[in-house]
Parts: sequence; C-alpha cells; structure tokens
Amino acid sequence: MADDAASASDEDASAGAASPPRPCAELPPSNTRAAPARGILRPAAPAAPPRTGRGAALLWAMQTRLTAPSVPGGGLWNSVVQRFSRKDGPATALEAEALALRRVHFRSEDLAHTYPICGTTAPSAEAATRERIEHEAHERALRLDARAWTPAELQSLYRVCCRAREEVPSMPVLRALEQAAAWADARTRTLDFAGLDLRGASVPLADMLSAPTGVHVLHLDRCRLDDAGVTALARAVYSARTVHTLTLAANPDVHVAGWRMVGTLLSAAPHLQHLDVSEHVFSAAALRALLSPWDAPACTLESLRLEACTLASGAWDVLAQAVRCGAVRHLSLRRHTLRSHARTALAGLLRDYEAGAAASISAWEQTCEATVDDLYLHAEENEVETALLHGTDAVAQAAARRERVASLVARARAFQHALSELPRLGHLLTLDLKGHALGDDIDALATALRRNRTLRVLALGECDVGAGGLARIAQALEYNTTLETLDLSSNPCGGPDLQGVLGLRIALGMHPRLRRVLFRHTRLSSAGAVALAECLPDTSLLHLDLAHNALGLVGLLALWTGLQRNTSLRCLDVSVDADDESMRIARNIYEHCRAKNEADASSAHARFLEKSVLAAAVASIGRP
Repeated sequence: MADDAASASDEDASAGAASPPRPCAELPPSNTRAAPARGILRPAAPAAPPRTGRGAALLWAMQTRLTAPSVPGGGLWNSVVQRFSRKDGPATALEAEALALRRVHFRSEDLAHTYPICGTTAPSAEAATRERIEHEAHERALRLDARAWTPAELQSLYRVCCRAREEVPSMPVLRALEQAAAWADARTRTLDFAGLDLRGASVPLADMLSAPTGVHVLHLDRCRLDDAGVTALARAVYSARTVHTLTLAANPDVHVAGWRMVGTLLSAAPHLQHLDVSEHVFSAAALRALLSPWDAPACTLESLRLEACTLASGAWDVLAQAVRCGAVRHLSLRRHTLRSHARTALAGLLRDYEAGAAASISAWEQTCEATVDDLYLHAEENEVETALLHGTDAVAQAAARRERVASLVARARAFQHALSELPRLGHLLTLDLKGHALGDDIDALATALRRNRTLRVLALGECDVGAGGLARIAQALEYNTTLETLDLSSNPCGGPDLQGVLGLRIALGMHPRLRRVLFRHTRLSSAGAVALAECLPDTSLLHLDLAHNALGLVGLLALWTGLQRNTSLRCLDVSVDADDESMRIARNIYEHCRAKNEADASSAHARFLEKSVLAAAVASIGRP
C-alpha cells in the first residue's frame, strides 16, 4: 500500500510538470523597429524532469532546484545527470535559462485595418476608381494652393501633425508660421526657419510641409539638422511640389546619406530651381552624392550656392565635372580658400569643351593671335587729355582707330568660329568668385575665359587682383565675345600702376557684348579715369560703376566728355567731391543719364541709376 502511494505520488509529480521546451525558430529581424530590450511576459514554470523513472527524476529535480546555478557545464555531476536524462533535455544551465525566457515581438508592418464592404451598388472598375480619386486629389490640391493659407490654419495643421506623431509642438516653429500673414500680398510664399533648433521637430514639420500649402521659398539655415531630418524634409519638398528655393546652409551634422537624399530630390523634383548648401565641409563622396543626379532629365536646378565651404581636393574635380554635365546656370563660390590644385580645377569650371581638344585650340590661338597696340596711345604728350577736354579729337584719328578695332574684332570672331566646331559642354552663365584670394596668378582662369563660349557674368570682387592680373583678364576679353558683366570691385587693380587700366580700355573698346563693368573701390585715380574716358565713344556699355574712387576734377571732366560722345551708356556712377565745380559736373552726368533712360522706357538700368552713389550726391544738393 505504501509502495503504491509512493508510485502514485511520483507519477503525479512527473505529470504535474512539463519537459523543457524546444527552442523555437527565430523570427526574421523587423525592418521598422528594433527588438525589445527585455521580455514582456513572466518567466515560464521550472522545467520538469523526464519520465525515465524515480532515480532519474530525483536527480533531475536536484539539479534544477539546487545545483543548476552553480555547477559548471563540464562538471562530473552534470555528466552523471546527462547519463540518466533524456537526450533532448537542456545540455547546459545557460541553455535552460535561455529556454525559460519568453519574448514577444509585434512587427508594425504586419498590422492592418480591415474595413467591411458596404454599399448598395457593385464596385466600379479599378481604373475608373483610381482616376476619380486622383482627379479629386488634384482638384483639392489646386484649390488649396490657389489661396493663401492663414497663420492660424498652418499652426492648426502643424498641431495635428504633432498629435499624430505624439510629439509636443515647438513654440519657435509656431511663431515662425506667423510669416504666412504676408502671403496674401506677396508674390512668393516664404517660410523662414533659419536659426531654429529643429533636431526634434523636423518630422512633424515635414508632415505639415507635405500638405499643399503653396510654400515657394523654404529657409532651413542653421537649424542643426542631421541626415534623418534632411531626409524627412526632402521628402516633404518633393511631395509639396511647389518649393522652388531651398536653403540648407550651415547644418554641419548632414553627411553623405543626407546629401544623397538631397541629390535624389534634385533628380526627381522638376519644380526645385535654387539650392543653397553654403558653409559645409564636403568630401569628394559627399559632393558626388549631391551632384551626381545633375545629368538626370528631370533635374531643373538653375542656381547653386556653395559659399564659404571647405572642399577636399577631389571635390573640386567632382564639381567641375558636374558643371560640364549638368544644366546649372548660376554658380556662387564666394569666400573659398584656394590651393594650387583648386586653382586649376576652378579654371576647369569654365572649360566647356573636351580635354582632348586643348591642343587644337592652342593651334587656333596662335593662328588668330595678333599683337594689339594701344588703340588710344598717341605720340604727343597729353594729347588725349587735350582732345577730350577741349574737343580737338581729329576725325582721321577716330577713323583709323575704328579700322584697327574692326581688324581685331574680325580675328576674335575667327577664333570663336573655330571653337564653334567643338561640342559645347555645360550651360554655365554666372560664376561668382567673390572673396577668393586669387592675386595675379590667374593665368589658367584667363585662358579658360578666353576660350569659354557660355559665360555671361563673371564676379571677381575682393579677389586681391592687381594690375598684372587685370591685364591678363583684359587680354582674354579681346577674344571672348560672350561675357556681358564683369565685376572687379574692391581689387587694387586701378592704380597707381596703369598697366591693367590701359589693357582694360582696349577690351572695352572692341568687345561687342560687354554691358556692365563694376570698378568701384579699385584705387582708380584721375589718370586712370582719363584713360577709361578715352574708350567711352567706342564702347557698348550700359552701366559703368567707378564709385568710391578719388577721380578728381580732371577725371570727372574727362568722363563727362567721353559720356557725351557715347550713345549706349545709361548709368555712370562716380563719387563726387564737395566743391561746386565737381557738383556741377556730377549733376550734368546724372541728368544726361536720366534723359537717356527716359527716352528708352524699356531700359532696366534706370534702377541702377536711381540707387547709385551719384544719385545720392545729386539729391543732397540744396539740402541744409
């Protein structure tokens, strides 16, 4: 009887517990959420001994309850237990502990809502339904984009987006959305978030910008964005399809992944035309990720700002190649520190032909090159000053000068005709190099300018270009026939050495398309002003800026005399001394230019005249 009770109790004990569970197959890793740090269920019940008899059960229970945490996996006691236990039991205490823990992981991409079909009529065709939904969405987007959103509507939309993301709305962002109050009367709808810390608020802001709010200009300068924030905002700009100007300057936490997303945006967003990524450090890989989509058919980017950036040596070659292959028209590279390799790559920005054609172009240059004498140099001392100030310029001298100019122009056109046989690469129209320490070592840049066929605007302000550098640029302009605007402001190239000014007046007298020359803050003296005044009757200039230079009374008189013989100049800007004679000449210059602008109602240079230093000086006459 006692043996039967003991057997029954042993069978009950063995039946009351289950054998250790087998390890389950692990789920594949989730794409949206990492595995939880710990389980959310209670540990399972202690493992039961196998059904192999009373002795094995006793040994198994003793190992599980007493010795499992302290007995090493290779001990003698563990070997004895394994001999009496089943083969499918846990081999070590670590395996037993791992099998005792349970974990559950819900993958969000597997969750779905199921909606019951409810309707009195049969569903229509899938294509018709899709067309109807897309048409309704398009009409709604046009209706929302046609009107200007109010600040209250934008703030309400932003709060809804924050609530959906379970985030607290950012008060600086809410205050910035009040800029929409000016949208009703503005041509462009602008949202300026410059200087705001958007590290934790970029995702709900991107959700808001994805709506058809009609934003045209989006400023995200100095917002401490990282790759994730830039990715979210780039997707929002693509979804909105209205932003044509995007600024991402001074966000140092953006790296290759973020720039790759911006490059993808450029390749797929036909509405984006202007991009500012200034004040960044670009490696060759980062710049390649940004600029590689430039050759995509959908890329319509027109202007790019890369101001005050630090570019690696290989990044300059990437930029030059992208300019030649892409459709960008305006490039700003202000305030860069150039090394020897960067100077050569900078000249490569203007190379609009294949590198293999350089030898042929050099041969054409030697054929078309001519020794250009000074068109305005006479043997008699001070003859030019006398001619301009007293009107004794001989008709025969002017006729001979025109013949020499025609000969030089014919040589330049022959050179350009030879270049036209080469395929043209790139569409660069504007190159802004203001703030580069170029100095007079600009031979490569001058050579590229002489051979270029696309550039219209070249800005070389504050580049420390001296008289020698100006002379090289002037020689390049003798063969370039496409440049329209040349900015040489704030360079010590106007004096006291007149080598550059004498070369510039030859280029101005023979260049057929040069319209604007900015020459302020260049140390130009009265002698330099007289030299430039000599070429005014032959130029096609519309705007000549000589402000902030000490021209003196003689220089003003020479410019006034040359202006009277010019038929194209609409704005001549000069700085004037306070004496009566200088003010009288300044008023004559201003009235002459204003009369020309009034005669030509379509002249766009009237606004330059009204904003000039000369206009301010003339307006101050008669004031107490």
